[in-house]
Amino acid sequence: MLRSEADLETWFVRRKAARGAGLPEPGLYLSVSLRGTSGAAAQLVLALGRGLEDGLAELGLSAVRSRLVRWAEDRDEWDPVWTDESYRRFAAEGGLPETLALFQYWDVDGYPQGRKEAQARVALRRSRTDPQVWTCAVNASALHGDAERADRAGEVFARLLARAAEEPGVVYGALVYDRTSAFHTWLPYEKHHPCPEAEVMAFEVARGYYWANLLTERHVHYLGGPAALADRAAELGITVDFLTDRPNGGGERGPRVLVRDPAPLTGFDDARLAAMRDLLDPVLQHRGEGLGGYCGWPLRVLKEPGTSFREVPTDIEIPWFEDDGRMPEGGNGYRLVP
Repeated sequence: MLRSEADLETWFVRRKAARGAGLPEPGLYLSVSLRGTSGAAAQLVLALGRGLEDGLAELGLSAVRSRLVRWAEDRDEWDPVWTDESYRRFAAEGGLPETLALFQYWDVDGYPQGRKEAQARVALRRSRTDPQVWTCAVNASALHGDAERADRAGEVFARLLARAAEEPGVVYGALVYDRTSAFHTWLPYEKHHPCPEAEVMAFEVARGYYWANLLTERHVHYLGGPAALADRAAELGITVDFLTDRPNGGGERGPRVLVRDPAPLTGFDDARLAAMRDLLDPVLQHRGEGLGGYCGWPLRVLKEPGTSFREVPTDIEIPWFEDDGRMPEGGNGYRLVP
């Protein structure tokens, strides 16, 4: 069997179940792609941080900023004593010198302080392949595991996504409700369809299809223009909100559009997911391997036509495939999948 043909998702779930682990609850987070200077990235983090505080307050939660850390590229280490004052100074001076990643944390009142479930976070990561490309993620663990709160939070985060559209350099955004972590820059669709260039191509490629999606000028162009996008969305029962025509990261002036399903976040079922995929299909990156090769908890990604999705025996500890090359010697749990 080839790795691209394998249903490693089912293999993963069954192996976890044998150890007593059940499906984790989905989590809500916002992902925003920016193309521009480090100064623009710094201002985006400040804006999203203020929006996160406002959003948590709207949900009846108070949050106190607890710490700010960055990954310093020049020293290849975390800098945990980076202060909010120094961050604002760097932002005012036009950038975040030698910074690959930045994490701003809040402790949410009413939850055990200093623990993961208590935190809200804005995370910024710079692309390793293009220093002008950044991914910013916003999440709050305190919002997980409660459907009613998730629906309310979805509306709050959708407004935050629209707010992000006002920031210079923003080229794409998505509101994700799935079993993935906001710590990583890859979105669920990209985990199934490995697209290492997706973050640098976000100014013209959609990074998946989610309950709420922020599109910009080139996306709209490839979707046939504003009128065609609005007409097709109406046919599919999807809401389109044209927000602003501020210049994007490439200096081009064009529409920024919030495309979302009108149902509550937790009502975004597979039929509505399929409708969103149909709408955004012209701006998705498609890979011939379909869903094959992904190994992890089930994600809200639909099976592509032609995907083999062949069963992998659960008694195999570490699957090895024909296209993986020479299998390591000495056992260690590896076994060729028939």
